[in-house]
Amino acid sequence: MAVANLLPCKLMRTFTAFMLSLILGSIIGLYGVIVSVFADGPLNERIITIGIIILVYITVSFIFGYFFPELGWRLGIIFGFPGALFLAFYTVNETNPLYFFYILLIILVACLFTGVGSNVKTRKDTT
Repeated sequence: MAVANLLPCKLMRTFTAFMLSLILGSIIGLYGVIVSVFADGPLNERIITIGIIILVYITVSFIFGYFFPELGWRLGIIFGFPGALFLAFYTVNETNPLYFFYILLIILVACLFTGVGSNVKTRKDTT
């Protein structure tokens, strides 16, 4: 059964998509992004952890875009915002120029791959 059949009302689908993206974005932001910059360790270990977090953002963003194609890349803003916000609050205490790049990367990856998932779904539906 398709997700569209489970949530018949467009407003309900939009609300569900926003809430799911906000909740999952908060969980990934709190337990992924903050842990990746807060942990003590050499820069090599942090880069590997940040790469894994970005892969998680790519995967979940694509899934959101695929199941909620009507919202497109805008859903990626809602999904990436909590992680970027948590990191921005952390940056106030410890300034590192790489953290600003990390914030932009989170938002960019979330928006880009939500849009990609949306395009894959709409192309699949039209063929």
